[in-house]
Amino acid sequence: MTILTCKTMRATVIISAAIFVLGILLQLPTMLPGLQSELLPVILSYVGLLAMLISFVLVVMVAILTLFPGISVGLKPCQH
Repeated sequence: MTILTCKTMRATVIISAAIFVLGILLQLPTMLPGLQSELLPVILSYVGLLAMLISFVLVVMVAILTLFPGISVGLKPCQH
């Protein structure tokens, strides 16, 4: 049984993209001029930055996993 299959790799990339978009959306309230004095936009901004960082780490982990010989052999049918 392999850790990474075509389905799990595809799902990981889609989840990572969704988390990245969520991070960008959480950054938007800090750009609104009326909300600059409240604490909520600051918290949302940090959570958005954390989400963007997590999505990057997730993609890098998948990329590193694909470098292992046992996993890359199992991913041969996935390549186009």
